[in-house]
Amino acid sequence: MDPIAPLLLLGVWLFDVAALSPLLLFDATRRLLAGRPTDSLVANHVLAATGYAVVHVLVAFAPGIATGNVGFGWLAASTLGLLGGAWVALAVVVPQVGWWDPAERDGRDGRLALGTVAGGYVGFVAAFAVVAALGLLAVFAAYPG
Repeated sequence: MDPIAPLLLLGVWLFDVAALSPLLLFDATRRLLAGRPTDSLVANHVLAATGYAVVHVLVAFAPGIATGNVGFGWLAASTLGLLGGAWVALAVVVPQVGWWDPAERDGRDGRLALGTVAGGYVGFVAAFAVVAALGLLAVFAAYPG
């Protein structure tokens, strides 16, 4: 196994835990995370972020493992596609199965909270990409060769 793979998974996991932590700000999504499988809000959040990170790494980097390279377009498309798929699963499928009622007592809908977190995740990814690009630019601008 490539020694970079566990570090990559750890980095994506830390990123996803941080980027998905706004789920804990909304009552509807706290209710979603508070029940199954551990009955602990924090443990379920960490479990959900872990599952999301593993799928994220597999979807984003499996083509690179198979072909030898992964382009930026595929990384962006797979990240946005996974985010959209997760939103559909949580906002549409989970309520239909009866595992979660997204309605709030104050009239707000939990699906809006999920959409807000998804928008924040996109912003988090964009900010990370800008910082990474600036870091690479700084490294190569000072490179003597």
